[in-house]
Amino acid sequence: MRIAQIVYKVDHLTQAVKAAEKKGYMVEYGQKKNPYNAFIYFPEGPYIELMENTGVPNFIKFFMKVFRQRRLANRFEIWDREREGPLGIGIEVEREKIDLIGEFLKEKKINSFKIPIRRVDVNGKSNVCYSLFPENTRMPFYVTKYFNEKSREHYIHENGATMVAKVRIVLEEAEYKIVSELFTRFDLWNDLGGELQCGERGFELELKGKKHDRI
Repeated sequence: MRIAQIVYKVDHLTQAVKAAEKKGYMVEYGQKKNPYNAFIYFPEGPYIELMENTGVPNFIKFFMKVFRQRRLANRFEIWDREREGPLGIGIEVEREKIDLIGEFLKEKKINSFKIPIRRVDVNGKSNVCYSLFPENTRMPFYVTKYFNEKSREHYIHENGATMVAKVRIVLEEAEYKIVSELFTRFDLWNDLGGELQCGERGFELELKGKKHDRI
């Protein structure tokens, strides 16, 4: 169980990619045509996702609302409207814990959504994982390993960064209490690759190989 994904919201994806490349990062767009996100991978540890939007078209969100999936559509819209900055943290868990975490959140009167995530990279390779997103967007989300996780040994950054060594996650008090209890219930503290604190929501990164706390 570890932090697997770090999501930053960006206002303009192309500009964000160019800025990251200028700082010495190797960046890969999520798809060749009309990309809405891009990734900064490291040989090991979490990867960083630069996200302009969720990639869910408005007409899909419209039909989701019509067919009783309004809350999920609203969650997508909240992320789409967020201002630039830290957006979300993905915690890697085993497949069987996805359902259990959903039940725990339900006990706390928090809705959640189980979503299979399918990615097709710039080389046309498709991959799938399972995920669970709390309706409360201020909480971490949970993902399994991708079925055919790609090798990342060739992602070498000019600035010397080799991995995200540590993530400091800061949650406001209400979310902090619930997430702390969840981590304890499901033994997620060990090998988390970060620390959880109570305060003004956000996160900071420590990168190995280069002193740098933000993209």
